[in-house]
Amino acid sequence: MNVLSTKVALRERTLSEVFDLAFRFAVARGGRRYFQLWMVSCFPLWALCCGLRHVGMSWGVVWLVAVVGFVIAQIPFTLAASRLLLEDSVSLGGLVRAWLGKVPVQLWNHTVGAVLVGGSGLFVVPLPLLATRLLFLPEITLLEGSGFVRALERGGRMSRARFGETFMSVLLLLTVWGFFILGAEVTGHGLVVELLSFPPPQDSLQDGGSWFALFGFFLAIPVLATARFLAYIDGRTRREAWDVQLRFTELAEEPRGFA
Repeated sequence: MNVLSTKVALRERTLSEVFDLAFRFAVARGGRRYFQLWMVSCFPLWALCCGLRHVGMSWGVVWLVAVVGFVIAQIPFTLAASRLLLEDSVSLGGLVRAWLGKVPVQLWNHTVGAVLVGGSGLFVVPLPLLATRLLFLPEITLLEGSGFVRALERGGRMSRARFGETFMSVLLLLTVWGFFILGAEVTGHGLVVELLSFPPPQDSLQDGGSWFALFGFFLAIPVLATARFLAYIDGRTRREAWDVQLRFTELAEEPRGFA
């Protein structure tokens, strides 16, 4: 990546700054393109999950499909964020073509990762350590072109020196996800019951899930993918000293005075 052409300043950031930037990046730089991507990638999956529940599928099955949908739907936003870091606009068609080509490999990678996480309780490897190694799996495999094993090794190197910050990133991503789900649940019920005076929906989050909770689940994907990508960029900035490279370039371009 050419660090001299980025549209976002590359410098070391705190976690709060990374997540604040993610929200602003999704709105200001993602904007209309993110909305289009959401309608193409997330809305059909949300509708599919709602349809499965409508025909009588249990919430366990519906949430499992939603998690698989998350793996699929996050791909175009990771690709879009990486391109918007360097460009002012990106092609929707190009993103969709790139996204569809990455789906099988990403499903396989995340399946293997899920098996490792599920089996971590049976072995010596603690769950937090494995979670930090897998956090940037989409970025390393999608943007660096690494296979699963190399991505796991590289994720370990990136998280080893900053384990606390990386694990906090995992917790913050889950917290933001929870806020989106709960917020959509409360807002949806408020609109239906309080504002429109319709009968309350049969399903609620307390009973295992609802259409509103599913909507919040998928609505969070652009922000989550962007926040994780920016945390990945922050990690590479620290590890590879991109901010130092930029500063030396700026100093080299400054006119020199006479002694």
